[in-house]
Amino acid sequence: MELVQPFSGFLVYDLKQTPEDFQVEEILPTDLIQKTGKWMIFRLQKSGWNTLDALLRISKESKVSIFEIGYAGKKDRHASTSQYISCQKPLRVPKELTKVIQLDKIGFSKKSLSTELNVGNRFQLVLRNLLEKEIESIRNNFEKITKNGFINYYDSQRFSRFHSEFRLPILPFFKGDAETCLKLILTDPFPGEKKQARDRKKILYDLWGNWSQCEKWSKSKLEKNIFSNLKKEKKRHKKPIPI
Repeated sequence: MELVQPFSGFLVYDLKQTPEDFQVEEILPTDLIQKTGKWMIFRLQKSGWNTLDALLRISKESKVSIFEIGYAGKKDRHASTSQYISCQKPLRVPKELTKVIQLDKIGFSKKSLSTELNVGNRFQLVLRNLLEKEIESIRNNFEKITKNGFINYYDSQRFSRFHSEFRLPILPFFKGDAETCLKLILTDPFPGEKKQARDRKKILYDLWGNWSQCEKWSKSKLEKNIFSNLKKEKKRHKKPIPI
């Protein structure tokens, strides 16, 4: 394997100056979208909005519960993204948001969209204000990346933020404490998060262990399923053991 050559010093550039500088296109199985089916499939294109906030506005405008809307993945707020959502009922975007959120029905499916149906994502990044002396090295390295691939480093988007006591949320899981791991992921706010999201996480933190109430404050279908399963598990352990 031919190694990618390092740049001379630090690579200087500007990233994500506009949402269009980071473009994401979701990829679904080629045979998923049909001419008929129980669920309608929509292409959701958005700029400057994260997926859940966009779905909340769409569900409110369409008078549909957000839990009735399926999606295969969350897309970045600081980007111009294209993804797919499913619902058994018609969906529409509020008029005041049509410039930044577009929704088009493109077909049907026999199943609701979920993360298992996300084949992958196609990315396009724009780097601005590069130093001219670095351009040739970048072009040469692109050829090597095409052949050898690129190491994908995950940060807070996947592993949540660094915690002063527990460090990363995944570490308690490796020590056998799955509940603390889950609690950190669902209740620990990160810098830059909207006040509404921080307030909701604080409520979940205070309600932790009361799974019925936590379920009511769920923001996504995944969260709702998690708290629903925890509620069932708690009831199962409360049942008396027959003698």
